[in-house]
Amino acid sequence: MSSIPDASLPTPAAEPARRHPAWRGFATNLLIFLLGSLVFYLLKPLALEGGDTALYTEAQWVSIFWREGFVYYNREPLAHQLVRLVYLAVGDLHQAFILCSAVSGGLFLVLLRAFSRTRVVWAAVLVSCLTWNFVGHIELYGATAVVLLLYFIVLVRALEPTPRATPVQAALALALAFMTHKLAFFFAPALLCLAFRRIDGRWRVRPWPARQWEKVLLIIIGMCALDLLPAIANLLDIRGLLYITFTEGLLDMLTPPSRGWAFWVESRNDTGMYFLFTLGSPLHLAHFFGFVVAGAPVGLVLLALNWRRIRSATAAPLVVASVIGIVWIFVWHPRIGWKDWDLFSMGTLPLNLLAGGAAAGMFERRVGSAAEEGAEGT
Repeated sequence: MSSIPDASLPTPAAEPARRHPAWRGFATNLLIFLLGSLVFYLLKPLALEGGDTALYTEAQWVSIFWREGFVYYNREPLAHQLVRLVYLAVGDLHQAFILCSAVSGGLFLVLLRAFSRTRVVWAAVLVSCLTWNFVGHIELYGATAVVLLLYFIVLVRALEPTPRATPVQAALALALAFMTHKLAFFFAPALLCLAFRRIDGRWRVRPWPARQWEKVLLIIIGMCALDLLPAIANLLDIRGLLYITFTEGLLDMLTPPSRGWAFWVESRNDTGMYFLFTLGSPLHLAHFFGFVVAGAPVGLVLLALNWRRIRSATAAPLVVASVIGIVWIFVWHPRIGWKDWDLFSMGTLPLNLLAGGAAAGMFERRVGSAAEEGAEGT
């Protein structure tokens, strides 16, 4: 006999979905931000010195970097402006750095919660030297970590089966990250993951609303033009604007392949550029693996255990960005040696997001998404 369901018992379909009020989510994020910022601030005695800590706090540079008149620091314009404005408000440069780092940490936690609320993701990201950028750090990488995380989140959301972001929003996030710190431009190729998809073994253009990529191009052109305006103003000697720049070129920042190459670069540089080692030398490999392990101690393990679970297109931008980050750490030269840990910790952020997300099952192929993502590998 077939059993007749009891009409008095509610069926799953009949049970209304529970929706939390919008204010509750806002209140939770606000609490995380305030508590996170407070904890990072109270941990300031554990702060570690960064690569440019001495540069930013030397008496001879304070009057240049942190003066009252408008200052445009070409490498980290928005991050520099944030610290400078806080410094002018509180009157203590060290306190301004500590406050900005702690507040950046609070914002980072809120964004990390938006990416995933799973503990394994938080462990992968926070058990890293990157977290020390928020602990009383006298440097400009706290804000950089926040905007890079925002950029990666937008990329992932744009590739969900039901997209919650667009290429235009991703381009705006990239522009914000670029204007905060120029290293963000190395991760720009991850944006191309939004343009193509693989279906039946062939790469095809992803369908987006009309004129999305035209707007993306305009945003990137505008980003570059905005970055050039201070330089133009400096050349025209516009009063009240200080454009801080350096004479190093790209070759000055890459690890030289030989000692002869290093000597040639050093001899033509006017700022006392020097190299600690050459490409592939034992000291270079020690720094490379040291920075990678310090930046992703948990992420590397999780990725090794869960890489087969990376099946959906949402992971593609993080895969591309992770490869870029590792290659960048390998070829970029740590001019201050191990003290450049804060700079290179940015390179392992996408790897930690990818590894934590894979362990949490975020990148498994979802039911109904195969038609949109295509049958990769066929």
